[in-house]
Amino acid sequence: MKEVAEKLKMKSADTAARWCIDRNIEIMSLGNKRVVSEFDFKLSFEKPLIDVLKRKYGESWPMYYEVYKSEDVTKYYELEKDSNVMDYKSSTFNPDTFLNEIGYGKSKNT
Repeated sequence: MKEVAEKLKMKSADTAARWCIDRNIEIMSLGNKRVVSEFDFKLSFEKPLIDVLKRKYGESWPMYYEVYKSEDVTKYYELEKDSNVMDYKSSTFNPDTFLNEIGYGKSKNT
C-alpha cells in the first residue's frame, strides 16, 4: 500500500487503501503486507484521463492515449492539427429566400 500511496501522492497507506476500496480495487494480504493488483490500480488511476480523451476525441482516443503516455508532445500536436482539419463547404445565405421559405411576409426582391 505504501507504493500505491506514493503514486497517488498521499501521505498515508490507510488513505490509499480507502481510495482503493472506494474504487472497488481488491486489497489482498501477502504475508504482512497489503497489496493490490497493478492492473486494477492502473485501470482505476487512468480512468479519468481515458474518459476525457474519449469525450474529446471519440473513437480516436487510443491514439491520443498512447501519445500522451509516451509524452511525445510533437506527435500530440500533429494529431491535434490533423483532427482540426475540416472540409469547409462554401455557403451563401440569401435572406430573401430564407424569409420566403419560412413564410415571413414577402421580401422586396421576389
